[in-house]
Amino acid sequence: QITIVGTSRGGFMAMHAAAADPRLAQVITFAPVTDLRVLREFKGMEDNKLTIQLNTVNLAARLVDRKVWVCTGNQDDRVSTRSAMETTQAIAELAVLRNHIGQVWLHVMPSQGHYSPVSAHEMAAEWLLDQDEQ
Repeated sequence: QITIVGTSRGGFMAMHAAAADPRLAQVITFAPVTDLRVLREFKGMEDNKLTIQLNTVNLAARLVDRKVWVCTGNQDDRVSTRSAMETTQAIAELAVLRNHIGQVWLHVMPSQGHYSPVSAHEMAAEWLLDQDEQ
């Protein structure tokens, strides 16, 4: 099993890579970009077909069989805490429709702005070690 890890835009790329490659069984993201339309760099492209399609919420069907661990700050106005929550919720809801427990973990932790919460990397490492035991 291969685990892919990314922070911010790297988290966005990690989710897309895992959705495309079944060898990537586990995804860990810190303060991930999940919806390009919330980034100031994409201002004016909110209705662009590609920016809409690339929203990670649209990856739920391909991530539902992966283990997805997401940590974001509760006040991340750069990449949107809400967007990260929507992606993990979409994965979890699809798992329910498929009659199995979704393997998605969402940690929303205190953090001002676009930062990985202080203990996030230690939490992710502990989670990853637990996956090896299962």
